[in-house]
Formats: sequence, structure tokens, C-alpha cells
Amino acid sequence: MSKYLDESYDIIEKDNLTVIDYSRMKELRKLIPQEDEVEFLGNYETFYSRLPEIAEKTGGYNFLEEEDK
Repeated sequence: MSKYLDESYDIIEKDNLTVIDYSRMKELRKLIPQEDEVEFLGNYETFYSRLPEIAEKTGGYNFLEEEDK
């Protein structure tokens, strides 16, 4: 298991997600080794399902990159 996969677990386990967490998960998606990709995508899906938490704090979904809209 890579340090990037470990970091993705740490992010999805946080109580309060932020825009910084969103940006980091996007970064991790590019850095994740191929052997951890399937497991990471599960974490990414979990994170993605929690985007409304960030939107609530920021007042909307303006923080999303175009590909996630």
C-alpha cells in the first residue's frame, strides 16, 4: 500500500472536509500507483459522495473543477 493510498484513507476519515482536501484528493488521483488504483477509486468515490459537506461550508459548488461538475 502506497503512502498516497494511506493519505486518501486519512482524508476520507476526517470529520470536516475542506476545499483543500478536495484539491489533495485530485492530486492523489494523479499520483496513485497503478497497483493501488482500484482501492483508491473506492476511496475517491467515498470522498466524492461527501462533496455536499464542503459545498455547505463554502456556499456552493464553485470549488469543483470543470470535470467534476
